[in-house]
Amino acid sequence: MKRVDESIGQIVEALKKHRLWDNTLIIFTTDHGIAFPGAKATLFDPGIEIALIMHSPGEFSGGKVIDAMVSNADLMPTLCEVAGIDPPAEIDGKSLLPLVRGEVAKLHERIFIELTYHAAYDPMRGIRTERFKYIRSFADRPFWLTPNVDNGLTKDWYKRNRPEVFQTPRPKEMLFDLQTDPLERNNLIGDPKFEPVLNELRATLDRRMEATDDPIRLGHVRPPKGARVTPSKVWGLEEGVTDQFDPEKD
Repeated sequence: MKRVDESIGQIVEALKKHRLWDNTLIIFTTDHGIAFPGAKATLFDPGIEIALIMHSPGEFSGGKVIDAMVSNADLMPTLCEVAGIDPPAEIDGKSLLPLVRGEVAKLHERIFIELTYHAAYDPMRGIRTERFKYIRSFADRPFWLTPNVDNGLTKDWYKRNRPEVFQTPRPKEMLFDLQTDPLERNNLIGDPKFEPVLNELRATLDRRMEATDDPIRLGHVRPPKGARVTPSKVWGLEEGVTDQFDPEKD
């Protein structure tokens, strides 16, 4: 955090020095959640929650904190509106400006989430609403996939004290009530009380995958030509990668 703070400070100082501060929109964001077990390279909330801090004269000033579901897909239409141009009609995102101005309380009823590759192959698709999270896995994987978890003291602690998280098979489907279970520990698949929610989210995800021509519908998604993939059963990247990807094994 100290390095981040110092780096952002250098950018702010340069903008002010060159008299650009009052004519610049700064966006600070990240590409995934924190690099700890159960977070980065998963579809659990700690894996999909990212930073989003924006500053500029006008709407993006004053220290507002807005508690609403948004996505980095919303940045392009936001920038288009700031620049005074129309965004492409086929994009998913929505401009953040109505939210920032207080004209609406939320932009999205749901956010679609997905993972195919990180270091290793771990294809998942999901939906997050304000209350529920639905995750569907498309390969036999443990609850946490070891090569997709960054090496470090925390990962080593789990290896010694909670190795089952790296060994327990992950359910093909998971449904969580984030209102009562924010840590996503109680899988509601099979609970008759939540069957209507499950059926709705299943159908919504199916429609999304069809509309986007998701290749996972046709089976294993092969890596791009020339890519090297970490086998799924190794502990970490230090054990090597392969360019002979076998979806049945890797």
